[in-house]
Amino acid sequence: MKTQVECLPCLCRNAWDIAQRMTQDPFLRERIVKSAAKTLSCCELRESPPEIAGGIIALANALAHPESKKIRDIYREEKKRTAHLAANLAEMLPELPEYDEKDFESRLRLAVSGNIIDFGVFSSPTQEMALQALKSAFSKPVDVSAVRELEEAVTKANRILYVLDNCGEANLDGLFLAPFRDKVTLVVRGEPVFNDVTKEDLADAGLEGIPFMEIPGTVPGLALEKTIEEFRNAFEKADLVIAKGQGNFETLNEYKGKRISFLFLAKCSVVTALLGVEKLSLQVINHNF
Repeated sequence: MKTQVECLPCLCRNAWDIAQRMTQDPFLRERIVKSAAKTLSCCELRESPPEIAGGIIALANALAHPESKKIRDIYREEKKRTAHLAANLAEMLPELPEYDEKDFESRLRLAVSGNIIDFGVFSSPTQEMALQALKSAFSKPVDVSAVRELEEAVTKANRILYVLDNCGEANLDGLFLAPFRDKVTLVVRGEPVFNDVTKEDLADAGLEGIPFMEIPGTVPGLALEKTIEEFRNAFEKADLVIAKGQGNFETLNEYKGKRISFLFLAKCSVVTALLGVEKLSLQVINHNF
C-alpha cells in the first residue's frame, strides 16, 4: 500500500512520540521532529507508511544516540505492560461463554480482536477496554467464507510463517495457533520497533519453544525487498503466510504469488477507505488464494 497524504499527520505524530521517548534533551527532540518533518516533506509517497515510519525510527536513533547503531527499545515498558494485560485476559477467557478454544473461528476472532492491545494506536489500552473488545469480537461481522478458506489452508499446509505484530496480542496469537503450532515458524522484528515483538519478548508472550526468524531493520511491517535473502527464501518456501496487524497488511497487500492471510483490525481512515469497511472492523483477508 502506497503512503497517502492523509498518512503524513500520523507519521508526524509518530515522530514526536519517538522523540519524547528517545531523549529528554529538548534540543534533540526538536531536531528529531524537524528532521522527520523535512523527510516527510520530500518523500514521494512511493513507499508504504511502515517503511517511512521505519526511516523515522532509524533517523531518531541516529540523532539521539550517534555513538551506537543499536536501536533503543523505547517501548520496552509498554510492551511488558501489554503482555501482562493480555496474559490476564487469557485467564479470563472461561468467563466468555462465546469463546470455544476448540473452534477455529472462535480462536481467530480472539486473535484478531487482540490487535486492539496496541499503544501505537490507543494511548492507554486498559484491561476493561481490552476485555470489551474481546467480547465484542464474537458479535462483530466477519467474512465467514474467508475464515473457512483459511482454516482449510492451515489444515493442508506443512510450513506456515506466522508474522507477529505487537506484544499484547501475541499472547492471544499463541491460543489461536496452539493446535497447529508444530507447523509454524514465527516471524519477529530484528530491532525494537514500536511495541512489536522481538525475540526478547517471546517468553512474555508465552511463545517460547516455537521456531522463529527475525526481520532485520526498523520497518514496523514486512517489506520483503528490505529483508535478507535467507528470510526471502523461507518466505517463498512457506505453504502459507499468516500476517498479523495492519502494518504487515500495508507492506504486503500488493505482493503477488504467495498465499497470505491478513488478520487485523482496520484502525485508520486510509485503510478503511481502501477496503470499504468500518473502523475497528475484524479483517480476515486471504490474498492470492
